[in-house]
Amino acid sequence: MSLTKDIWVNGVRTVVNLTNEEIAESTLLLEEYNEKATRDNLQALRNERNKRLADTDWWELPTHAPMSAERSAYRQALRDITETYSSIFDVVFPEKPA
Repeated sequence: MSLTKDIWVNGVRTVVNLTNEEIAESTLLLEEYNEKATRDNLQALRNERNKRLADTDWWELPTHAPMSAERSAYRQALRDITETYSSIFDVVFPEKPA
């Protein structure tokens, strides 16, 4: 199977094979796109994780009762989440304790 492209000349479509250089360039562009998408997905995951951590920062205030083991485990699970997941689209966040 060869990779092709359409060329239009005077309203007539012609299908031609891509050159090796065009294939290499397309492959490189696709790899760059995929790498950026991976970085963006991981950053979105970190942003959501950081938001959830920030929402529970008050649990650690000295004016609040000592943090329960359940709350501490929740916050640790959030900190560790990027070791298990790399995308906001497949993550399963831990359930926030009361």
